[in-house]
Amino acid sequence: MEIADLGLSSPHVSRFKKMGYSTLYPTQEEAVRTGFLEGGNIVVAVPTASGKTLLAYLAIARCVERGGRAVYVVPLKALAEEKYAELKELGVKVALSIGDYDSHESWLKDYEVVVTTSEKFDSLLRHETRFFDDITLLIADEVHLVHSLRRGPTLEVVLTKMRHKQIVALSATVSNAEEIASWLDAHLVVSDWRPVALKKAVYCEGTLVYGDTTTADVEGTGDDTVRLVSYGVADEGQVLVFVNSRKSTQAVARRIAAKFKRAGIEVDAPKVSDTPLGDELAKAICHGAAFHHAGMDRSDRTLVERLFREGTLRAIVATPTLAAGINVPARRVIIRDWRRFDANRGYVPISNLEIQQMMGRAGRPKYDTTGEAILMAKSPAQVETLFDEYINSSTERITSKLSADDALRSHVLALCVPRSTREGLLTFFSKTLYAHQYGIDTVMGKVDDTVRFLSHHGLLAQNDDTLDATPLGARVSELYIDPMSGVVLRDALRKDATVFGMLHALCHTPDMPRFYLRKGDSETYDLLTYEMHDDFLVEVPDSWYEPEEYQFFLTEVKTAAILMDWISERSEREVCEKYDIGPGDLLRLRDNAEWICYAYKEIARVQSMPWQAINRLVYRIRHGVGEDLLELTSVKGIGRVRARTLYNLNIRSVQDLRTVPLERLQRILGNKTAIKVKQELGIVVSERRQQDASRDGTLE
Repeated sequence: MEIADLGLSSPHVSRFKKMGYSTLYPTQEEAVRTGFLEGGNIVVAVPTASGKTLLAYLAIARCVERGGRAVYVVPLKALAEEKYAELKELGVKVALSIGDYDSHESWLKDYEVVVTTSEKFDSLLRHETRFFDDITLLIADEVHLVHSLRRGPTLEVVLTKMRHKQIVALSATVSNAEEIASWLDAHLVVSDWRPVALKKAVYCEGTLVYGDTTTADVEGTGDDTVRLVSYGVADEGQVLVFVNSRKSTQAVARRIAAKFKRAGIEVDAPKVSDTPLGDELAKAICHGAAFHHAGMDRSDRTLVERLFREGTLRAIVATPTLAAGINVPARRVIIRDWRRFDANRGYVPISNLEIQQMMGRAGRPKYDTTGEAILMAKSPAQVETLFDEYINSSTERITSKLSADDALRSHVLALCVPRSTREGLLTFFSKTLYAHQYGIDTVMGKVDDTVRFLSHHGLLAQNDDTLDATPLGARVSELYIDPMSGVVLRDALRKDATVFGMLHALCHTPDMPRFYLRKGDSETYDLLTYEMHDDFLVEVPDSWYEPEEYQFFLTEVKTAAILMDWISERSEREVCEKYDIGPGDLLRLRDNAEWICYAYKEIARVQSMPWQAINRLVYRIRHGVGEDLLELTSVKGIGRVRARTLYNLNIRSVQDLRTVPLERLQRILGNKTAIKVKQELGIVVSERRQQDASRDGTLE
């Protein structure tokens, strides 16, 4: 079946062809026959790279042609950016919304398609419950992630809120796809077909054992992973290696790069971030290898993905996060580690579903006729185990995670803004996957417990049959933080605060990531806790009677110390080296801390408490500066380093920037930046001066 036969407009057919789509795969044809292009709900559960995305784009094209609007919900911001770029090629009027959770963003209503994450989608609905009333189509990408403890509850709530719209849900192959389709009142298309055939094997002691019991020897000596990579890059192949830790990605990439160097593979040196990880990455890339994990600078991760797609890189060593939807297929996928460390249980097997997602990256459409996915066994006894657990077994059953306390706190409160009733909550939760799988009585028992918690902490008011969010509860819901975080921050307002005390209060909330203690850290942060005891705005656990709680408290102290160093103007490189963290970790910490600090300020405002000092801390976290630089960094183009340079030269305010001669500012900041700063302040810079700067080669 051809796309031209589907009744779409000629412009859309032409754009699909330009994007490389003309003929439908068998599973796509089956989906078309369900009638989803005429408005029916559908769940498509097929392997990675089997054409799910095209079905979403076809549904969007038909929706837009009929005057409708669509929302495309994805799990990751990076994936949202990828879909946004592709939909622009389709010619629809598309918007990307993945940022600030405390905004109405009414401008989105001018667009035919909105690409967003489930969290941002839910945030928009909290600010205006009727925000998406005129939406006719919801695309839910990676819908199997309702099984995720972190993202699943919000995705489930979003789908429940949109049950009256057309839903196109895209999923990996899962064992209970029929149950998901039943919940969504949707047709089901399920298949194991792939456009590039996938061979699965287990490697052990120099031999590959395939699913059909045939074997193949892998020549070479030394490191088994490097041998498999070398075997996989023959004839211009590319390889993805999945390992279970960040340090392993770097160590294995170093070994592969050394092997490639001996083989004469050379790549032009790339521009990477000025960080220790960036330095190491550049050395690997120069020989056709790279590593990829969440601790890296985002620009470095994006660079690695691009170089791999372009064929410059022969091999990437990654943690499983790379398998979560970013388009980086390879000829061969090697899964070295099929267990990961769990703080409570030690090393535990990775889920079958995750392993299948990794395996699904094998086989490059348009390049390979066969992909190969290999699990590595450490002993002959493990070979049979890996076949039984991963190659010959079905993926786990997808189940609702909406029963988690933090999820229910957040979503029950949101449903009570401005008002609800127990009957209203029952009506909503009866439509969830949670109720579909466990029964409404089980659900409402948990919901009633959550209502009592919210009422006890002053976030809900119960009046006869009504449940009204208090002003504090309504603002906490809008701020898109865990209500428990709201309680922590409200209670922290009861004491006079130092900067370190406020930073620790942020780190005490459940919404903040924390950095676990490394060897020798306990003594360091135990001493810091003793020194800063009077600064804490929360109760310090007793190290003798509450040892586990105290150790967790020390992780909060360590995280606050990292933030303290950041706002004390230590460089990114210094902070990363001191605490042995990646630039990506530091960026996420800063972003989360800024957001929670903003919420802290807003809670203070609602409680009619002084908020100005907290507001200054918001900006110190954003820019990484002392309080004396806040005025300078408020000017676009002046970051922490330039601000300190200016301050030390007695240019200390916006007024100083206005009055300082352009020539002096150019000597300090360079021609380009100086002119932009003056223009940012509303000062007209003559065209001649701009041309002079351009001739100097400093004005781009």
